[in-house]
Amino acid sequence: MNIFISPRVEMSMKNYCTVARKVMKDEFRPLDYCISQRILPKIDLHGDYLEDLINLLEIIESFNLENGVSEKILRQIIKKGSEEIYYKDNFNYFLTTQ
Repeated sequence: MNIFISPRVEMSMKNYCTVARKVMKDEFRPLDYCISQRILPKIDLHGDYLEDLINLLEIIESFNLENGVSEKILRQIIKKGSEEIYYKDNFNYFLTTQ
């Protein structure tokens, strides 16, 4: 999907997950927060990316988190980008904040 994650961001995400995993109840909760804060805001896709986003959603769903933040956000991105009227095939994180 051409979403660039810098080595510095990747390293900070790994460090955060390593530390936060020790204090959080759910194993994947730290990763959920990292995805929602560092990766999903970079989504600005135009075109036929629905299948790629659904594949990402399936990965996030596999975390089996109750009230997963990144899952909710990604569902909104997919929903907005699938609307026929204005946003067809325009998948953008910031459209979900409206």
